Amino acid sequence: VDSSMEEWIACIVCKFGTSDAPNQIVLCDKCGVAFHQKCHRPNIPDSALELTFPWVCLFCDKGKTNPYLKSNDADTPFAEEDIKPSGRRRMSSTATSVQRQT
Repeated sequence: VDSSMEEWIACIVCKFGTSDAPNQIVLCDKCGVAFHQKCHRPNIPDSALELTFPWVCLFCDKGKTNPYLKSNDADTPFAEEDIKPSGRRRMSSTATSVQRQT
């Protein structure tokens, strides 16, 4: 993911794009969906921030489709076909501050 794409990466749960310790954004290795460490249930361990540590979200781990991707409501604006694995594990703290529009 190049730095211009980082502006568009936000947590699928809270819709915020800030990524600062101790609550960094981590991307699922399978579906590419972004989660803050504390927004994902169970919380994402710090070890998942290491590029060599394989991490998949709860939905991929259980073989389920992420429900945030299935909804067409305004709070979940992403379609499943729009999400592609990025090959990037975590967002740096210099990333973005994409904010939810209210």
